[in-house]
Amino acid sequence: MQNSKQNTKYEITDIVHWRYPFLHRIRALRNIGDKIKAGDLGGFVESEQNLSFEPGDEAWLFDDSICCNEARVDKNSILKNEAVASGRAYITGCSTLSCTVKVMDSAYICGARLSFGCMALGKAMIVPSHKTGRAPMLGGDIVIYGVVSGDVRVAGKLVVMENEKIQNSSLDTLNIVSGHRTITPDESRGTLKALSRQPVRNNVRSNNIVSMAR
Repeated sequence: MQNSKQNTKYEITDIVHWRYPFLHRIRALRNIGDKIKAGDLGGFVESEQNLSFEPGDEAWLFDDSICCNEARVDKNSILKNEAVASGRAYITGCSTLSCTVKVMDSAYICGARLSFGCMALGKAMIVPSHKTGRAPMLGGDIVIYGVVSGDVRVAGKLVVMENEKIQNSSLDTLNIVSGHRTITPDESRGTLKALSRQPVRNNVRSNNIVSMAR
């Protein structure tokens, strides 16, 4: 467990949040990746359980972002600006939350990018496709209770309720702008590839030769 290890990644300072005094700002104890230097101040946490300090994990809270309650940020994920993770939310897999994004309750975010006024609530899942590994990008007045997975890019206004799913397991990009859907074909669609087996015309010619020999 993380709490049995010494935290050499960051310390929790005495700098309290101006609105939520149970939150304290963090300070880096060493360089973390390319953007964080020892002594840099980060966002706010309630406890060390909110932000991973596992060796090699560059997860971080920038600016005035918050991770509190039992929420957790790990595996190189980052929160920026005034993004908030609370409740039992789990942010992992190189996810990025920015602007005023709120991920609350038991929402699960993996590998996705959320910006502007997005909210992931309830048991929302915003995750990569198991087939392609591509993850959603959401930005706008968007509220997710259900599932969004794969190469899905959402902008404008959208509500996905708890029993709804938007899933894209193809290599193409599904674009949703204020409910209107379009597809951006993958670059591979513009290229033809040869079959790995012998061309059909050679088979036809071989059959003709056998017929003539008879």
